[in-house]
Amino acid sequence: MSERIPVDAADAAWIRMDHAENRMVIVAVLTFDRPMPTAEFARLVEERLLRFDRFRRRLAGTGDRLTWELDPGFSVDRQVIESRLPPGAGEAELEAHVGDLMSLALPADRPPWQFEVIPEFGAGSAVVARLHHGIADGMALVGVLLGLADGAPPVEAVSEPVPGTGGTLDFVTSLARGTVRAAGSVVEETVAMIMEPDRAFLRARQGVGIAAALGKFALVPPDSPTPFRAPLTTTKRVAWSPACRLPDVKRAAKALGGTVNDVLLTVLAGGMGRFLALRGSVDPACEIRAVVPVNLRPPDAPLSLGNRFGLVLVALPVGIVDVRLRFAEVRARMDRVKQSMEPAVALGILQAIGTGPRWLQDQVVRSLSASSSAVMTNVPGPRRALRFAGRTLEQVMFWVPRAGSIGLGVSILSYADRVLVGFAVDAAHVSDPRGLVRAFEAEWSGMLALVQ
Repeated sequence: MSERIPVDAADAAWIRMDHAENRMVIVAVLTFDRPMPTAEFARLVEERLLRFDRFRRRLAGTGDRLTWELDPGFSVDRQVIESRLPPGAGEAELEAHVGDLMSLALPADRPPWQFEVIPEFGAGSAVVARLHHGIADGMALVGVLLGLADGAPPVEAVSEPVPGTGGTLDFVTSLARGTVRAAGSVVEETVAMIMEPDRAFLRARQGVGIAAALGKFALVPPDSPTPFRAPLTTTKRVAWSPACRLPDVKRAAKALGGTVNDVLLTVLAGGMGRFLALRGSVDPACEIRAVVPVNLRPPDAPLSLGNRFGLVLVALPVGIVDVRLRFAEVRARMDRVKQSMEPAVALGILQAIGTGPRWLQDQVVRSLSASSSAVMTNVPGPRRALRFAGRTLEQVMFWVPRAGSIGLGVSILSYADRVLVGFAVDAAHVSDPRGLVRAFEAEWSGMLALVQ
């Protein structure tokens, strides 16, 4: 093991986005059917998590000279701690506790991750995981967490990002890096590139897609004003929905002629519109843009850490009340996004700003986050229930952080033929995320009635 490893540019971008008002920390909750002693969970972590070298390393350096260095005082006991909720605490108390933890910075003198074991929760136990986005993206970290399960296949512990898949991503990264370094405004420089028809990449079909994606990121106007867009504070709140049966979601997708994602985004859009309608009228043309992460790892690549994902902007038609019309609009928009170059361009931008000056990164983040109100992440989990040290994992939920002024986080996770949806909000503007859960439930009931 080398003493110091330079931080990858995309990872550095997420590390430098960390602010008191929006911690760049992925938070997950796992609940078990039987009590889980802290020492037993720590043993799982030591045996399976620490095969990844990065989990023994802390961050060192500042600015554009960040490195991963071995923690000389590393101890699993410092990373896996025990906590208690009040006697008889249930889901509401656990949600409040998770919201409080979401605002806290991870200790700077050790690797940026921590597991908090709550030995007594219901009939079993709960574990709250906090892992900095600089370690890896949500897709990778959920895979790492589920890899702690009994009987999980051996993991090839690749700690660095998977190498680029060649031409497209390398080209986009170099293009974005040149763009970001050349001027103080991504918008101005992107417009300049698009206006120069003699650029070679504009003559290629792929290059036209890249130019269009850059233009979309740079030129999209600010999102609709809602409680999800406001100056952020340090107080967060979370909530999660009761489980939806995955077979029911698939049945709805088949009946309507779309995908599971189309169904879930349609229900979420309707739920957001319903939630906003309780606060005032909602224009039928109202849209709310969501940033949706897209995994860019090769399909058969070994599980690796680092951030290897792109982003797409999806405008959710929250003002359309009719479910069928809303579904058709969501499906059409998602079909267009799937054919775009947006994910690769977004990763290229992250790689570029991760090597540039801090002030420029802040400007780019402000520009991109002004165009959206939510981050929506969908991670497919295993179809069967998992066991950890002989305990059944009953439920798992997670939230990815937001950047800039984006105030709403929505996480979708399928596990053991069930689908859970989690919401994370800024408490100063949405005091009770349970309202979003209730709105989602009402829309899901309407979807089920439609496809009966």
